[in-house]
Amino acid sequence: MDYILIAVGFLFLFFGGEALVRGSVIISKRLGISTILIGVVVVGFGTSAPELLVSIKASLADQPDIAMGNVVGSNIANFLLILGVASFKDRAIYRDAFAVVVASVLLFALSYLQIVSQLAGGVMLVMLIAYLVYSYKAERKEKLSTLSGILIHTVHEHEAEEFESKMGLSASIIMSIVGIAMLIFGADFLVQG
Repeated sequence: MDYILIAVGFLFLFFGGEALVRGSVIISKRLGISTILIGVVVVGFGTSAPELLVSIKASLADQPDIAMGNVVGSNIANFLLILGVASFKDRAIYRDAFAVVVASVLLFALSYLQIVSQLAGGVMLVMLIAYLVYSYKAERKEKLSTLSGILIHTVHEHEAEEFESKMGLSASIIMSIVGIAMLIFGADFLVQG
């Protein structure tokens, strides 16, 4: 039964995350939010939502090992898979890569020194917000600069543009709500399993 719960949890997390990101990006576009902001914040957080919910559920279920393993596994995947596959043609990739390296080293140091606390989490949250603001401003500045009279499309802007759809606002809202529900149930099934 545990294996079934884990498998269903993974399926719900995958499809729920996909529905949340697609729905949120379409909602953001319909509301006229900048594609750079959509790429940096909406896509970035949406793709991390499954990991976040699993960690929250695990912490609430008094299973901190699952939460910490989730964070460490995510960092390993980001560090090795994403950075290993990414093409380093854009400054934003270097900026994001540097942020991943700093976050990974900081997580390792905190874990090694056994000082993973609410204060450390708060400091890392402030660092995340500062990085998002910096990243947004840097992408905006890059977007405003011209190269041979042609406006540049930034990396995060390109991520947001991948989600083109003719779906209406109400259908996008429903898709996002369904995605959130699937993420909640998926995280619960995975932690139970």
